[in-house]
Amino acid sequence: MVCKVLFFDMNEEEKTYLEEHKSDYFNIEFFENSLNDETVKCIKTRDFEEAVMISVRPHSRVSENIIKRFENLRLIASRAQEYNYIDWRYCLNNNIAIINVETNKDNSYEYILKNSFAGMTDFLCGGKDYRVV
Repeated sequence: MVCKVLFFDMNEEEKTYLEEHKSDYFNIEFFENSLNDETVKCIKTRDFEEAVMISVRPHSRVSENIIKRFENLRLIASRAQEYNYIDWRYCLNNNIAIINVETNKDNSYEYILKNSFAGMTDFLCGGKDYRVV
């Protein structure tokens, strides 16, 4: 099973890292912009239909209106420790999991991306009982 994942707020180093460490589990699309009410207008209908996971940073504002547009969304991966910029109440009520990355001393993009992918893979494989908050 290959899942479509949309990564928002990507810089060149992160894109290069992900391209070099591709996984057979994921079909990844990159967006330089954060996800918010304005940038959501640039996403293709096909992406709303196919995306199972999205990955965002705190620059995004992931509201209920945005989340509702993703027809098959099962997981939102926050590439930060906090997730207060994601409408977690809506996710909780609609069986959409949220994972976040614990901080470490360097918080390099490699650390953050590795932990994001580990959480996504674990979620796909049913390794943990994920729930919001």
